[in-house]
Amino acid sequence: MNFKMAMVLFSIFSALLSSCMDYDDINSKLNFANFDFKTTKEVKVAISTLNTSNEPIGGVYVEIYTKNPLKSDGTFIANYSDYLIYKGMTTADGKLNCAIAPASAVDSLNVLLNHVGLPVYQQYKISSNELNITIGGEAIQAAPKKVISNIEAALPNPTKVSGYYVLGSWSKAGLPGYLVNDDRIKNDFLDDINASLPERLKLPDSHPEYLSSSDEGSIVLIEDAEVWVTFVHEGAGYL
Repeated sequence: MNFKMAMVLFSIFSALLSSCMDYDDINSKLNFANFDFKTTKEVKVAISTLNTSNEPIGGVYVEIYTKNPLKSDGTFIANYSDYLIYKGMTTADGKLNCAIAPASAVDSLNVLLNHVGLPVYQQYKISSNELNITIGGEAIQAAPKKVISNIEAALPNPTKVSGYYVLGSWSKAGLPGYLVNDDRIKNDFLDDINASLPERLKLPDSHPEYLSSSDEGSIVLIEDAEVWVTFVHEGAGYL
């Protein structure tokens, strides 16, 4: 081995030795004892679905996302399925329990329901490794209770807003603010509505017979009567 070759090998060896020493020096100054190398975290989720009488609603289809899957108009964003982390159905007693493992950076869960009578979309912050969620219940029944002594005086006057006649204002959830009663909708009636008017399905496709010209859509009264309309659900993207 000539002198030049020996010097080259010596230089390479010195560089490697210096790199190892630098790495060991840096490593000795770092404390990894409390560092979590996990990229995900486990969260136990317990969901209860209730009607406005605080009775459990079973058979509710639930989807959980790590990001809001909906656009402002209520339709899905292009890649919404990328954020779906769980889907399932509530039991007969209105319960759903699951364990999910979202990315460590995820700080909230987005719950999407497909059931008339319950809020379509809700977001919940992750504050611990357990998340208990109640969806529905009498809290969403915000209609005012009024004692009606004069029906005509209680009825609002229609006003024209943006080309449409309305009877008053409504909440962010779409609930009219001029209701005169707080009717409690039972589960069997909600089941009928969900079967006949399913969410996120086009009515001409799901039940074209409802829109046939042979089907009389008018309600014909054979004598004077009072007609009451009960607000059940609002599921449109634009409220």
